[in-house]
Amino acid sequence: MRRREFLRGAVMAGAGGLLLDDTSRAANLPTPPPGPQDPPPQPEQTEIGWTGGVVAYEEVRSAFRDHGFHLEQLGEDVTPLDDHYQLHHFDIPRLDGAGYSVAVYGHVERPMRIPLTDLQARENVTQVTLLECAGNGRAWLDPRPVFVPWFQEAIGAFEYVGAPLAPILREAGVRPGAVDVVFRGHDRGVSRLDFHEYAQSVPVEKALEDGVILAWEANGQALRPAHGFPLRVLIPGWYGTHSTKWLKEIEVLDRPFTGYERLRGYRYTQHDPFVDPGQPVTAVRVRAAMKPPGVTDTGTASRWVEPGPQTVVGKAWSGSGPIARVDFSADDGRTWTPAKLGSPVSPYSWTPWAVDWSPSDGDYVLACRATDAAGNMQPLDAQTQWNYLGMGNNCIEKWRAVVRSGLILSP
Repeated sequence: MRRREFLRGAVMAGAGGLLLDDTSRAANLPTPPPGPQDPPPQPEQTEIGWTGGVVAYEEVRSAFRDHGFHLEQLGEDVTPLDDHYQLHHFDIPRLDGAGYSVAVYGHVERPMRIPLTDLQARENVTQVTLLECAGNGRAWLDPRPVFVPWFQEAIGAFEYVGAPLAPILREAGVRPGAVDVVFRGHDRGVSRLDFHEYAQSVPVEKALEDGVILAWEANGQALRPAHGFPLRVLIPGWYGTHSTKWLKEIEVLDRPFTGYERLRGYRYTQHDPFVDPGQPVTAVRVRAAMKPPGVTDTGTASRWVEPGPQTVVGKAWSGSGPIARVDFSADDGRTWTPAKLGSPVSPYSWTPWAVDWSPSDGDYVLACRATDAAGNMQPLDAQTQWNYLGMGNNCIEKWRAVVRSGLILSP
């Protein structure tokens, strides 16, 4: 038997031995491509998305403008500049930092326009801040809602430098009765025939929290254009849609914001948000992510791992409080082992975790599951999280691991 056939057979045998007897457990796993004798998957477009595991051509073009976090960097507290996820709704604006300013207006006593140089001269902070796209995990859903088909890679944590927003709002004099603070960017485009500048909002109380900053630097250098140069807002603990890039203006409203992203683009609903708006996407749901052990198999996204003692590491986070627990499973969730938690480098970042694992030759399905201090725990099945826009799916992630002696040479 040729080596390639042996390796492919080992992966498929391992996957089948653990998964094919329970299709619900396989829902969160990458699907191996069909073999030469297997018919290709047949997509079916329904009123609520695509079935058959196939991505539409238009989605591919859109997704290629973005990129995900490289999960092999999950051993690092701070994400390298090239490894943070990107999501762009519209074209990246070309902006000049010289003479740049941001307006603060609306339901305030003293409207302001603050030059970037004045912001940088104010008291500033340095903080590691985690961002996660609300669509993270969308690809696990079936039918899969249409938009960027993220698996679990829409995450990242830079070390930012910026000015706290709360003193600026107090200086502007937020008037009684203020409800929402809107962050509007320079990027603009069309979503479902709605032409608009990108804008998101948070309640006034959220905007005044510690950790909300106007940032101009990441990892020791000016923000890169794709990450919001020259200025962006950061809203820790809420999904990344709220951390508007290329910040143009801050508007305080005495009523709820009804812009597209708030009312249509980011909602938890079982139907088209034009028919049933449901509830807004806000705080990040609890999640754990694993640095994939061993080396990757480019054909199946499985992992090839040497037997023997080793440590599996990862990160966990939640917008509803500190991480209280992370559990690790090597048998597709049948049994769980508590991981050891480290200390986050910032209250606005993720919590490191680690667990010892000593596998022998065999086929495994690895999983991790986080619980936060508020008692929120990751669900086991992606389908329990299904919603029309594919938002907030924080089901546990899984990795196929094939452990074989002698196949991988340690460096």
